[in-house]
Amino acid sequence: MSVRLLLTVPIKEEICSNLTFEDAINFRDLLNLPSLKCSIRINDLDSQISSLKGVNDTTISVYFKIQKSGSILAFLKTAEENNLKEVQVFLESGMNVDISGRRKETALSNSSFDGYLEMVKLLIAAGADVNLRVGDENTALIFAAMQGHDQIVEILLNAGAEVNAANEYGNDALMMSANNGRLKIVKLLVERGANVLARDGWGKTALLMASANDHLEVAEFLKSRGAR
Repeated sequence: MSVRLLLTVPIKEEICSNLTFEDAINFRDLLNLPSLKCSIRINDLDSQISSLKGVNDTTISVYFKIQKSGSILAFLKTAEENNLKEVQVFLESGMNVDISGRRKETALSNSSFDGYLEMVKLLIAAGADVNLRVGDENTALIFAAMQGHDQIVEILLNAGAEVNAANEYGNDALMMSANNGRLKIVKLLVERGANVLARDGWGKTALLMASANDHLEVAEFLKSRGAR
């Protein structure tokens, strides 16, 4: 039985395809390369762990995570841990940046909720769909607005996030931010075209939500922009 280990750093695939694991290590050392970028077929990794000296520690960590949890769960967990280096290894290895878990969560939706700014930037740069729906049809923008992560909200909007996208309950990013008193985000969303008159599934507007929770500054701002 054999496994495949991804070693990272540029070299042509046709060269890699003719190398054994030991050959790859020797070739890397001979050329004084930090690592190799190719799939090397090896036998019984555990017995050859001592041969991994100098191989990218991040790559090895990713390998063992995949062995333990499977590639999809390992990728999502790594993103939840805000581990930029390991997520980059997954992406360079061909992982679908928009892959979802059992709860339909994605790396971008989780990172937007948790406020992982640099992770969000990395995922967007890798082509993540900023308008993908997860869970109760929430978008990354709705999560970021709900949690008050203003920088992430701005990044998502700049990347093309739909400002008026609503979840299955009719709640959009403006309503979520108003409900939680996120004045800075409310202002940003309105500036970007958020509909201040939109209503959720129960007929509530962002203004009603802000007022009900005594977020007076938010309510006054929304009124000044035509909300009612």
